[in-house]
Amino acid sequence: YFYDDLIGCQIINNDQEIGKVESVYFNGAHDVLTVQKYFYDDLIGCQIINNDQEIGKVESVYFNGAHDVLTVQTANKKIAIPYVDAFIENEDIENKKIFVHLF
Repeated sequence: YFYDDLIGCQIINNDQEIGKVESVYFNGAHDVLTVQKYFYDDLIGCQIINNDQEIGKVESVYFNGAHDVLTVQTANKKIAIPYVDAFIENEDIENKKIFVHLF
């Protein structure tokens, strides 16, 4: 969307109101709002699964200025995985699993 589309939009700044929002209109177009919100602590301890094989667990999460990055402890080293669609295939945070595509 363009920034001009946001002019005049209502600002929602609390979780109770955000939970009530189901869809958004921009310039007459209707979009379903899909918002997934996790805290860093929710991601810590998640298993990282690549090609149906667990490769490690999330030790920490940090913001690098552009996006979040997962620090993952594998069997023999730590690796950094950008928390972006190019690497993250699926998430099951409730069951502490993040499915990635690395190689």
